Amino acid sequence: MTEEEKLKYLSQLIVDNRLTVPAIFLLELIKPLSFLTHTVLDVFNQPLKAIGINSDKFSLFCDLLSSRQMLEGLISRIEEQAKIKSDQ
Repeated sequence: MTEEEKLKYLSQLIVDNRLTVPAIFLLELIKPLSFLTHTVLDVFNQPLKAIGINSDKFSLFCDLLSSRQMLEGLISRIEEQAKIKSDQ
């Protein structure tokens, strides 16, 4: 899955579940500490994999936290999709 597909998938999931405002708030909040947050979440992801829990969505979110540019892209994508949905 490419980065663009990951952004599209997550942003659509957030908008469809009406979590636009809390998601943007949370993403803006963790942006300064994105690398640290990525590392901590990745540590929690390892035990989930070890016991056989499918954690693909969790892994996807961890990957997006690996850079600020990805976070900015996700925030922008969420805002775009929310605007499109509100215009309908």
